Parts: sequence; C-alpha cells; structure tokens
Amino acid sequence: MEDALRTREEKDREMREEVLVDDRIKRSDVPPRRVWDLCANRVVPYGVVDCALEVHGISHAWVDEKDCMNMMTLINGEEWPVPMPKDANLNLIRIEMLNHGAQYEWLDVLCLRQKGGKGEYLHLEEWKLDVPTIGFPLHLMPDYFKSERCWFRHAWTLQEISIDPIIGGETGNDVPEDEVQKKFDEQLLCLRHIRHRCFVLQLASEMQNRVSSGPLDTVAGLAYLLNPPCIPIYDAKMSDADAWEVLMDVMLPFSLAELFLYFPEPGNGRKYW
Repeated sequence: MEDALRTREEKDREMREEVLVDDRIKRSDVPPRRVWDLCANRVVPYGVVDCALEVHGISHAWVDEKDCMNMMTLINGEEWPVPMPKDANLNLIRIEMLNHGAQYEWLDVLCLRQKGGKGEYLHLEEWKLDVPTIGFPLHLMPDYFKSERCWFRHAWTLQEISIDPIIGGETGNDVPEDEVQKKFDEQLLCLRHIRHRCFVLQLASEMQNRVSSGPLDTVAGLAYLLNPPCIPIYDAKMSDADAWEVLMDVMLPFSLAELFLYFPEPGNGRKYW
C-alpha cells in the first residue's frame, strides 16, 4: 500500500513538472496540488486521492483584515498560517461538507500555500502553477452587493464558479429579505452565464469591474476563462501590462481576431484595469 501511494505521489510530481514549459502551463485541467480529506481532517497531496472520488472546491468571500486572524492548524500540518474570519470555524465547515456527502474538498486557505510558515520559500514558486489552474456564508444585507468584499465582485470568482454549486452555511435561522434573496439569485445566475461566454471583450469587460488584490489578478484571471491551448504561469512580480502581453501570446486565433477587429491600431487613451 505504501509503495502504491509513493508511486502515485511521484507520478503527480512528475506531471506538475512536465506541464510547465517555458513559463506556460500546457493544460488547464491540472488537479489541485493538495486537497482536504474530510474524513481524516488532514490536507493531503492530490496524488494519494482515489481518482474515482470527486474533489469539490469551496469558493468563499473575504472579510476586512480587522475581522480576520491567522491561525496555525494541524489540518494542514501547520505548514503555514491559515487566514480565517474570526467568527468562522473549520470544524463546522467540515461537518457541513460531510453532510453533503463530500469526502475531498479544496479550500484555498488550507490547500493553496499562503504567505508565512516554514515553507515560505515555496510560496511564489507553487503559485505559478496553482493559481492559474484554480477552477477546478454570509449574513447578507442589501448593501452587501456593493461592498468590495462581496463574493460576486471578486475577480477570481469567475474562475471558481461551477455549474451546480452548493450554497453553504444555510441554517434556516436567518431567512434573507425578499430583496436580498432576489438579488442573490440574479447574481448567481449571471455568474453561470458568464462562464459560458467565449468572447474576449465580454469577459474583459466583466473582469474590469471586479475587485482584486492587484491589477495583475484581473488579467491573469482571464487566461483560464478564455481556454487557450496553454496558460501563462502566475508571476506575482509581473506587471499587469506584461501579463496582458503574455496572455495575448497564448490566445486562440479567433480571440485575437476579435481584439484586432475592434482595436486595429494602438490607442493613446488611458489604460486601466
């Protein structure tokens, strides 16, 4: 059994090395590097996961830094501090997902290496592959949808939304107002429609109005959505202008044709994201 697990881990490692060529990712369906084994309550390498079982992703909103804390946990082997809202509880999240019948989950703060910890030197290197291939519970008030912390307004939400998501954290005790529920349903339906768009200008326009930690994320987030033959790596040191140039190098011909049709010549307008 141990030999089989070691073999699978080695194959997974080799796959991640082979998929990176000249600062490009040759395929978009790269599985996550780590997943949360809910039964064992531990983060484990994807290579040891039973391929017959589905891995679910947990997409969530963020809170202001003052409402967040960094916690060390045995779940990820205390590899890095896990940024969590002060009123959130990993055990409750685990129980809810188990009740939904899930066994393996991907939660970014647990499975995607964060800043700090004993493996900090691996942080930027892992993100080159892990961030571009991401794609694989709040008490809502009417003004939530205007907040920069709103999940619907995040740049990476476009990449994380699935066809048939499960809305977590619902207890039935806090029934939202009709206005809020209607807005929530409209926004969720809109996200599903966006994921089926393939036109560059539509996706770029949608991404332009979204919130991110930096301009680079709005450009990098387009790569997965445009489904090019290969994806640029995520380089946190790259400027948004350089990221856009790299993205154009991997776009499909019809995507480039669309851009040149509407913008045949360089402009002198103000560029912004």
